[in-house]
Amino acid sequence: MNVIFGLFCLVAIAASAPAPQDQDNRDFSDITVLRDDRDIRTDGTGYSFNLETSDGTKREETAEPLPDSGALVKTGSIEWVMPNGEIFTLRFVADENGYRPESPFLPTFANE
Repeated sequence: MNVIFGLFCLVAIAASAPAPQDQDNRDFSDITVLRDDRDIRTDGTGYSFNLETSDGTKREETAEPLPDSGALVKTGSIEWVMPNGEIFTLRFVADENGYRPESPFLPTFANE
């Protein structure tokens, strides 16, 4: 329920805001939603969503309960086109071992 309320608030804020622009003064007011699939289970056993907009932004996430604890394991990704034309991608897992993002754009550290 909190997820639905949160998404509703974000949509309401976005709808009432002036046309957003970035530091390059690009106008984002003509971006449309191409896909908005949601499966919110009211019994608390998980959810999934998949969003895509006309500017190439994609966001998806799934949450499923762990068999023994009932805690939710979340997996997902986000993708968008950067101002230089490159596509930024990030995939993640969040579970009992913490949040683990993966992206070629994130710094890597040598194992010692």
